[in-house]
Amino acid sequence: MSPQTEREKIEAMLKTCTLKRASKDSSNGEYLCESQLQVLNFDQMPQLYRQTCPTAQTKSNDALYIAPNDVWYFIEFKNGQVRKADIHNKIYDSVLMLLDMKIIPDLDFARRHMEYILVYNREKNQRLEQSQSRDDLYGYMGRLAQQEACFWDIGRFAGYLLKNSHTYSQEEFREKFVEPMEKTPAGAGA
Repeated sequence: MSPQTEREKIEAMLKTCTLKRASKDSSNGEYLCESQLQVLNFDQMPQLYRQTCPTAQTKSNDALYIAPNDVWYFIEFKNGQVRKADIHNKIYDSVLMLLDMKIIPDLDFARRHMEYILVYNREKNQRLEQSQSRDDLYGYMGRLAQQEACFWDIGRFAGYLLKNSHTYSQEEFREKFVEPMEKTPAGAGA
């Protein structure tokens, strides 16, 4: 199957929303992103999946963005504390639901076309005390190595279950994902 066929299947199943809406932390009404870029509301997927597997207790990512180049981006927003096991379960469950519902043909599709982005609130998830010079040094070293920092051990999914994985602060997400995608010809993606 072509990526276009899978795109049509998933778009027929899920409603769209803006990235802003997908990033809403319902517990306090805060948004981690202000973009009006259209995405698929992947939070709906576990409910749809229960039609296939009524006893399933699956978790899902917040959004799915399908770029014009047929790269699928799972996006998870975390305004509070990030729990590694919870994030890992969401990654596994999201791919499993797509496979089991025959939206994607096989694991190779996920490895070739799917990426994962965890967007976190840096202020609420400080791994170390803030230091601009350390952030500058890490950024410089990462650019030299041509590699991003990937927290909560989600880098392990790159090449194994997904094409790639990323952890971005809100600012990094805006710079590295939102702004480039808003400039693409399709601009809506989903």
